[in-house]
Amino acid sequence: VKRGNELILKHFCNTDTITIDLNHNFGGKDTVMAAALSPIFNLSKRKRLVNVKMRNGLSKGLFKTDNGCYSSISNPEICGTKKMLPNIKNIRIVMGETFSAGEVIAISFKSLVDQFNITFYGYKTGGATSYIKYFDIDSNKAGLEVPIGYMTDAFDNTYKDGVKIDT
Repeated sequence: VKRGNELILKHFCNTDTITIDLNHNFGGKDTVMAAALSPIFNLSKRKRLVNVKMRNGLSKGLFKTDNGCYSSISNPEICGTKKMLPNIKNIRIVMGETFSAGEVIAISFKSLVDQFNITFYGYKTGGATSYIKYFDIDSNKAGLEVPIGYMTDAFDNTYKDGVKIDT
């Protein structure tokens, strides 16, 4: 992650517009993806990027910690850089065949629409926007992954049918 952060900072330090391509992002670890994009996410003072809406209320989904790392309800903390791309004002998100953790990142950008000019292009995401939690069931490292709630952005919008494009 840190090498990727260095490359982002080097090649995009003077630009005001950046394009994030989430095409063919079928999932993975949302914390790794967020840490890789930390030079952009660090520009926001918002700590909660994605919430989990459950029967008993909201819980943290994907969030920034005080030390510049990213953690989530379903994945371990991963640290990126504390540095930022100071000139970014416009963010273009390209989506197509984007699911699961890729949707977490798309929803994270939905949480920043009040701070940046963000436009979503391509095709709506797949709608795999339930947050998964892993439960250990025995000492042999067996476990069970269970959906625990729907992802929401910072404004409490849910995306049960996927993140839609703007154009």
